[in-house]
Amino acid sequence: MPREMHWNYVYGTSADDNLPGGPTEDWIYGYNGDDWLVGYAGFDRLDGGAGEDWLWGGDGSDDLIGGQDADYLLGQDGNDMLNGGQGADEMHGGDGIDTASYEGSDEGVVVNLLSGQGFTGDAQGDTLFGIENLWGSSYGDILIGNDGANELRGLDGDDTLFGNGDDDFLLSGEGNDTVFGGEGEDTLWGDSGDDELYGEGDNDHLSGDSGKDALDGGEGNDHLFGGADKDKLTGGAGADTFLFSSGLGSSADWITDFSHAQGDKIEPVFDANVNVPDNQAFTFIGTTDFSGAEGELRYEQYTGYYGIQSTVVSGDVDGDSVADFEILCSGHINFVADDFVL
Repeated sequence: MPREMHWNYVYGTSADDNLPGGPTEDWIYGYNGDDWLVGYAGFDRLDGGAGEDWLWGGDGSDDLIGGQDADYLLGQDGNDMLNGGQGADEMHGGDGIDTASYEGSDEGVVVNLLSGQGFTGDAQGDTLFGIENLWGSSYGDILIGNDGANELRGLDGDDTLFGNGDDDFLLSGEGNDTVFGGEGEDTLWGDSGDDELYGEGDNDHLSGDSGKDALDGGEGNDHLFGGADKDKLTGGAGADTFLFSSGLGSSADWITDFSHAQGDKIEPVFDANVNVPDNQAFTFIGTTDFSGAEGELRYEQYTGYYGIQSTVVSGDVDGDSVADFEILCSGHINFVADDFVL
């Protein structure tokens, strides 16, 4: 059961205040002036307001808000959320997994955890130390991770995210975004919009969610899930798994490089038989026509204009001998049952 919060409220004045918290949860607001706010123990929320403020979270996982002007924010222990607001702020995460947030910025931001610098919008002139995670603004942001494990969230706007080293979680948010995983086993999530996701090195998980997305796993054994709408999936090197939940005709997803030799797999992530409860497995029938049995999976090869070859995988989940979903693959592929996670 979540612990009930009992806030200790502390308010400053228009002058320069020294506002210490106590051993429990504090909500400290500095108002105007150049204030010192100290949370000490517990989960604290410190808001400097206007002026050049100094905020120290202390023990516990704290929320620090610099407000206007150039502020100094120190999270110290715990997993802290730091929002410098306007002005050239200096932010130190301290111990724990700490996040710098630019949700309130009136324009897009550029923040680089490798160099510890911020540019444009509320990030202009910011310096960051000991920060693992970044949250962008509602506009087009560029968020760059470092050699550690980072969580980057673009939120709204057309964002560009770079994970760089280690195992990163990259959530682009709404908008038409571009995401690069870099080295490490990364998770890339496009959310809504027409996104481009590049796993690059190692074994990555890519999910386009809604929108017409382009996913490229790069090196490693990757998992690619296009989500809703027509998506383009490229596994790259390694034994990749392509996951599907829907799509028919012009809405079908497209696999550009399915490879037997590399050990690629196709995995439908829905029930093969909608007429009975629980999840049923598919039955692969090769190039044989549907027989009217639920859960059949087949393929057919085509040669179009200018000799362009393709293979369409289709499945019947309700037993009416009509395809309920399709997957388009480049080239003529002689599928076998082992190519599928049935």
